[in-house]
Amino acid sequence: MKRRRAYILQRPRVFLGCEGKSERGYGELIRNLLQDQGKTIHIHCEAFRGGEPLDLVERCVEHIHQIKMKRDPYKLLALLLDADRRGQSKIRDARAAALARRNQIRLIWQEPCHEAVLLRHLPGCTRKRPTTTNDALLQIEKVWPEYDRPMTAERLRERIDYDGVLRAITVEMELAQFLQDIQSL
Repeated sequence: MKRRRAYILQRPRVFLGCEGKSERGYGELIRNLLQDQGKTIHIHCEAFRGGEPLDLVERCVEHIHQIKMKRDPYKLLALLLDADRRGQSKIRDARAAALARRNQIRLIWQEPCHEAVLLRHLPGCTRKRPTTTNDALLQIEKVWPEYDRPMTAERLRERIDYDGVLRAITVEMELAQFLQDIQSL
């Protein structure tokens, strides 16, 4: 009698490109919080070391193509970008948006930067809208004196829990849509 091989359920794979280590830590935090909620998902977070939007999208596309040659494709693709770099060149911004669309990469703009988005996770800070990166850093340091870049998922988890993510997505629509799409996988 032939034995049947055990069937291993594959977790849906999600790709989250990030500007740097702090965003990668945040992506890993999201993955861990979703797993705590019972969602079996694999979010691969890749840091691209900053840059302007078109450069980041190009590096993201190249990385995804390299991965596709070796493994099954991702079910969902996204890239976290700081909005403070947007608007320096309308032509390059348009090329970045078009390239992302062609490659089905969801752009998640952080207004104006990653620290401002993190701030909106904290109790009483959801509606805060710093206008510059410096202002965001000053505001987050007031309510989170231990904040330091880059933050790992473990360090972020000291202050940000699943309820914090739920707070943030009430005002972070692109992040909310990304998480909703993950839930539907």
